[in-house]
Amino acid sequence: ALSRLSGVALATGDPGLAARYAERAAAMSGGVLPPADRLVHARALLQLGRTADALAYAEKISANAGDDALVRADALLVAGRAYRSAGDRNRAYTAWLEALAAATAAGLAGERSEALRRLGMVDYLAGRLAEASDRFTEAYQIAYADGDRRSQAWSLQDLAWVTTTRGDFAGANEALSRAARTFAELGDPVGRAWLRGTTAFVRLLSGRLAQTRRLARVFLPFGERSGEAWAVGTLRAVAAFASAELGELAEADGEARHAYRDFAAAGDDWGRGLSLVVRGVVARGLGE
Repeated sequence: ALSRLSGVALATGDPGLAARYAERAAAMSGGVLPPADRLVHARALLQLGRTADALAYAEKISANAGDDALVRADALLVAGRAYRSAGDRNRAYTAWLEALAAATAAGLAGERSEALRRLGMVDYLAGRLAEASDRFTEAYQIAYADGDRRSQAWSLQDLAWVTTTRGDFAGANEALSRAARTFAELGDPVGRAWLRGTTAFVRLLSGRLAQTRRLARVFLPFGERSGEAWAVGTLRAVAAFASAELGELAEADGEARHAYRDFAAAGDDWGRGLSLVVRGVVARGLGE
């Protein structure tokens, strides 16, 4: 029961509660829990910023997975996220490639789709838009064939990043609308909250500044509570960009500096670049 409660807490965006339930479950079981329950604990630790602990859990689970492709793929997906949080993009990419290979060989649609989405976002942040689009599209097709509506919604959200960057705001809004309907029908608060962040980015690039700032500010507290560091940094930078363009320069500069520190701690070049663009906008506004 504690393990199930841990999974529910994580799914509803409360990693602190999820970790506490998981620790109680581990203590009651004498430290012997199924791999799936231990991976929930690792995901919670990751969102709480305990990256080293999460990585140690995931690597141990992967090493002991044996012939269980599902356990191995899930553990590699978590390990990749931990490497990414630690700023080691190369090892993250390698872990996700291994997860994709394991999931493909075993015919695991959900894990294969997630691995493609993770790899696609790395491609996106590296400027490889064609590769990212191909991965996101394949992830959506797999999820559609499998009837996995939640995975479909995540894939559509990821596709919105590519279409927005290419200037196809109508295509991005269509993808976001479909994802929003699905997350709402599924009652997925984490998906809906992430979607607000993506929508804020789309609104920024399409010039809808007031909406951008409002959406970013609404999601920011949830992102901070759930431990989604990359999303929080992005939202700070996006909100700061909108504030700078709206003339609120002091506030924008503070948020941009905060976002830069977050991205620097994670070794994220894309985020640091975005934050520096915002600081440039602020400097321009100040005549500097």
